[in-house]
Amino acid sequence: MHDVMNSIMTGQTTDAQIGAFLVGLSMKGETIEEITASAKVMR
Repeated sequence: MHDVMNSIMTGQTTDAQIGAFLVGLSMKGETIEEITASAKVMR
């Protein structure tokens, strides 16, 4: 999760990749660990 969020935050991913990631994450359901890792990268 850290690497994916880092790629998103640094502009290394396309809008389509971000959309696919978010749809997949939503379908799977986010875990507390994933949310925490995402928040740490966004700081």
